Amino acid sequence: MAGSLFYGDNPTFNVAGYNRLCASGGLTAIDGSINLAANSHLVVTGSLEFTYADSLSGPANSVLVNNGTIQTADGVVSAPVKGHGTLGFFSYHDGRGEAEITSSIAHGQTVALNPAYLGINLTLTDPSTFHGILDITQQSGASQDTASVVLDGIQSTSFDVMGDRIILKDLIHPLIFSETQKNRHCLTEIPKRIERSR
Repeated sequence: MAGSLFYGDNPTFNVAGYNRLCASGGLTAIDGSINLAANSHLVVTGSLEFTYADSLSGPANSVLVNNGTIQTADGVVSAPVKGHGTLGFFSYHDGRGEAEITSSIAHGQTVALNPAYLGINLTLTDPSTFHGILDITQQSGASQDTASVVLDGIQSTSFDVMGDRIILKDLIHPLIFSETQKNRHCLTEIPKRIERSR
């Protein structure tokens, strides 16, 4: 599959059972969605780019194996993601990008944030299920070019930067936000809930 779809020609991929989506030539559209049914399995290769928004949805017993690149400005990922690909989020020409991940992200998956132009916000609703790499593109220039990551349920009173790691602290409980390479971060040792020390 390859090509570019025009405004109003937004692709929807409804998946049941085991399927493959090969976009080796690249596919670009304004909006798009991938909907996985219960117990379904989709392997994605190649490149999908949705200029404004996408939705990758499915129940916890479905699996999206991303071995390619899926990019969007605004996106919601509610299907579990495995594989060795990239989920990319960016801002679009007249607004800050907003992304939310409510499902698990496995080891080997990269989540890339590019805040160019107007910035990007990413919310992880359950940080304990994020095991991928977080790759934040550094921007120089306007202060609007920022990336923010919200870790729902995690409250921090301070942080330290130690070499290639950001360590969030809640009094005596360290929450480690570690970096494996320059600008590539991996959440580790994130508990489901932090009890504040007394």
